[in-house]
Parts: sequence; C-alpha cells; structure tokens
Amino acid sequence: MEDLLKRLIKELVGIAVWEAVRSLALGIAVFILGYAGFYLNFKDYADFSRYKFSLLILFGMLGVLSTVWGYRYLTRCYPRFDKIKSDVRLLNKTIIYDYRDPGCIFYKRRYQIKLLKHGVEKLVDRYRWSGIHDAKPVVSDRSGCSIKNLQDGGLYNFFEIGWIGNKKNSVINVELTWTLNDLEKLSNPIVSATIYEPTDELVIEIHLPEYQGVSSVWRKIAPDAGSLDSTKEPEIFANAADGVHIWRIKKPRLLHYYEVFWKPIVK
Repeated sequence: MEDLLKRLIKELVGIAVWEAVRSLALGIAVFILGYAGFYLNFKDYADFSRYKFSLLILFGMLGVLSTVWGYRYLTRCYPRFDKIKSDVRLLNKTIIYDYRDPGCIFYKRRYQIKLLKHGVEKLVDRYRWSGIHDAKPVVSDRSGCSIKNLQDGGLYNFFEIGWIGNKKNSVINVELTWTLNDLEKLSNPIVSATIYEPTDELVIEIHLPEYQGVSSVWRKIAPDAGSLDSTKEPEIFANAADGVHIWRIKKPRLLHYYEVFWKPIVK
C-alpha cells in the first residue's frame, strides 16, 4: 500500500510539472508572438534584424513544446501504473510451438532473466492451452530452476519460476517445456504472449508439418487491459516457408498482446 501511494504521489507531481511547463511555454510563445506582431513595422517588413532575438526565442519555445508533446505521444503506450519498475528485466523471451501431429505437440518457453535488485527469487507468468487435455510445464534444462504451478486464474493458468542465485545483475537462463495432446483437434491455432515485464526481445517461433498446408500466418498486436494506448494495429500478413515462421520483436511494448495465428488446411 505504501509503494502504491508513493507511485501515485510521483505520478501526480509529474502531471503537475508537465502542465506547468506546457502552460508556461504556451504563455511565453503567445506573448512573444504578440510582442513581435505589435511592434513590427510592416512598411519595412524585409528588415527582421531587430526582431531576430524574439523570433529565435519564439521558435525555440515552440520547438521545445513540440518535442515534449511528441515524446509523450510516442510513449503513451507505456502505462503509468505498470511494471516498468519491475524486479526483473527479460533480456529475451522465446516461445517455440512445434506441431508434429495431433498427439505430439511441443511448446517451449525460454527465459533470459536479469535481476534488477538483490533478493529476487521468482518470476510469475501465465499460459493458456485451448485443448481439453491437461498440460503443465516442466523445467527442461539443468539451470537449477524450479517450477510451481499456481491456482488457475480463469482463462489462464499461472506458474512460478524459482531460482537459487539472487544477486543483483545476475542473469537466469531457464527453459520450460509443455508436451501437448490434441487428438480431438480442438485447440486454436494461435501462439501469443503479453508483456508484463520490461523486455528487450520477444521471439515467437512456429514449426508446422507440411501436410497442414500452411504457407502464411498473421501477426497481431493489441493493447492489453491497463494500457494507455487503446489503438489496435492492423493484422500483418507474413510468410511461413515450409511451415516455419519466426517473429522477432525488439523492445516489445508493455501491456501489449502479441499473437501469431494461422489457418491449417488439414489439422
């Protein structure tokens, strides 16, 4: 509760400072513009040397205002109350979907986790499997990490990755594997991820068998609940030569949903 109150106060101070700077800049710009227009001798309009200092200040203030406005516009998708101040940073998160046949589907996640402070011991993430058979992740490498399945949360299943080393700036590498069974062919042909921690790179990798006849996929990016940006980007059509598609996203946006989906001819 105390941390939330501090963040709220910091946010309110930030908004107040921004409004003050914007009002001051607009006031100075209007004053200089009015001053220059009132005293400008229009009979000798070619001689601006007397007003070059005032005009320089005017355009300088407009430039500063435009820069600040542009920065806030371009970064509006980063929510104020989010996990920017996370305990970890994901240097890389890779998702691999390897569909061999309905009874043999491998789903993997690889994490490269950088600890941003001492004492961090876990990372909570979630997944969703649309098939009817149960699926739980297991640690598939020898990183010394552990996996703990948490209580299901509606549409999603949550799990916790734990590790031993917890020094600041340590990097934890872990790979998780799900062995999936979809003999009833009810699962949705979708692989997705939502960004909840600052992430340097997100990779979504799809491997599909030739008999499914998939030569293309669609990419989708949409804001998740809590994002300040409510604009959905258009779906992007992309090739999947030989049933393989790899999507690398540098600096994916916080609280945004990244999805790859396809339409197999034969499941």
